[in-house]
Amino acid sequence: MAAQLKPLKGAENLKSRWQWSRDLGGPDMPIRLEGEIGDVMVRGTIPDSIDGTFYRVAGDHVAPVPEKHSPLEGHGAVSAFRIHKGHVDFKIRYVQNDRYKSREGQ
Repeated sequence: MAAQLKPLKGAENLKSRWQWSRDLGGPDMPIRLEGEIGDVMVRGTIPDSIDGTFYRVAGDHVAPVPEKHSPLEGHGAVSAFRIHKGHVDFKIRYVQNDRYKSREGQ
């Protein structure tokens, strides 16, 4: 059975100037996910010469951001893909800045 995605509590009250986009619906609907996946399934073979950590930053696509926002301002998530001997481990965490904490009630 597939997991049910639930919108964030209070998301219906957000005032956003975002335009609805077909690519942000259904299975591509923005969600907030934090977690770890060990030994990610890989299609094909990763060469042994690829060894290290790839970091990725992403915006917080669940809640609107201030005008003139830069993705590097810390409103979003950081992902890490650790690649070693053909295996991949994955982690994703949201940046716990003041904006995030106030929205999450922390």
